[in-house]
Amino acid sequence: MGIAGNPAERRFLEVALRVVLWFGSSLVALSLLGFQQLATALGTASGFLALAVAYALRDALSEVIAGVYLIQDDRFVQGRRVSTDDRTGTIRDVGLRRTTLRDEETDAVIIIANNRIEPRWTLHDER
Repeated sequence: MGIAGNPAERRFLEVALRVVLWFGSSLVALSLLGFQQLATALGTASGFLALAVAYALRDALSEVIAGVYLIQDDRFVQGRRVSTDDRTGTIRDVGLRRTTLRDEETDAVIIIANNRIEPRWTLHDER
């Protein structure tokens, strides 16, 4: 399905991008109006805040980054048979944080974090 097919993920990214652009524009405006020290202080503080948030969200961020790699890989798509670790199944859905597989033997639905799949998956059927 990817990012274009998930409205919640798409909306989140749109809002996040909008906030970053507005904040950056505000810092530039403050600097142009003669408030360079304030703009510098706010920029530095926001950098430290972003670093703290990134550290707190490192697992979620690694899932998202792995998800982006998987979504961009044209071999890792719905309907393909893959294995990772000790699981083998057919891809049902690839999201930013999780991938859903249908287990071949038990017909169970398996949901795996993308950061566990991306570095070690194997494609079983070549189209």
